Amino acid sequence: MKKLAVGIITYNRPNELKRALDSCFENGIKNPEDIIVWDNHSKKTLSLKNEEICNDLGVRYYFSSSNLGVAGGRNKIWDLDDSDYVFFLDDDAIISSKDFFKNIVEYMESNPIVGAASVNIDEPETGVDHNSKERKQDGDKIVTLAYIGGAHILRRHAYPMK
Repeated sequence: MKKLAVGIITYNRPNELKRALDSCFENGIKNPEDIIVWDNHSKKTLSLKNEEICNDLGVRYYFSSSNLGVAGGRNKIWDLDDSDYVFFLDDDAIISSKDFFKNIVEYMESNPIVGAASVNIDEPETGVDHNSKERKQDGDKIVTLAYIGGAHILRRHAYPMK
């Protein structure tokens, strides 16, 4: 079993999808097959563009015959892979930290009681910060009291769905 898959749901946003995918490769994803794109029933012309982008980059692309919503799309991605961890990234978000994926897997490996972790999210075009300001200290760790779902990692064995 491989360590990490990256799952991205897209819907009518090929430019944002390309930017998100490029950020994954720029910040630690080496194997395109580690990325799964679920197209949640984009319009025909946009789905063709999404598919072309994914084919050019070598990532796995799946088109849904209906829009399953975020949860439904993420469940499909979950079922399409058996990695130890799945990192879900919204198609309009980017990874901006070098070695991000290596570091997030190392974090999960060194914290086996963690089943899910969200990360800081900043929208690159608007500058909006979606990070929770409500935090508390637990020893030397900061614990966020809100879960931000736009970019997060799940440990497979913590969520047995099959």
